Amino acid sequence: MEAKDDATNPNIKERPMKAMLKCILTEEDKRGLAEELANKQAELENLENEKKAVSKDYASRIELTQATISTSSNTYRQGWEVREVECSEIMDYERGEVRCVRLDTMETYKRRKMTQDELQYALPLDADGSSADKEAEKDAA
Repeated sequence: MEAKDDATNPNIKERPMKAMLKCILTEEDKRGLAEELANKQAELENLENEKKAVSKDYASRIELTQATISTSSNTYRQGWEVREVECSEIMDYERGEVRCVRLDTMETYKRRKMTQDELQYALPLDADGSSADKEAEKDAA
């Protein structure tokens, strides 16, 4: 009866509004929340796994960069590094030695005595495969 009196009373004015108030959840509300919670839990696990994978990738890249920095700084500090260089092996039969020479600086970087096999060098062959010394022996005879 009071609501009716309020509606007819000119000193009372009613207007629509919204307020945040406690509401008891229905079974349908609970099912919807449980589904949303399960989906968000799975999404969180996926994000955590992606984060770990990205973190491992960055850790690996950082480690590789640190190794490069270390190697480069050591090379700079030493003032030299090992590189593949074009070289020539010179067989000196008069001296019985082998000299290894860098072709970029012409520096001899290694000398050694010839092995027995190296001391036995092949005679030059003619086009027909015979030895030039045999031909010389035939001419002398």
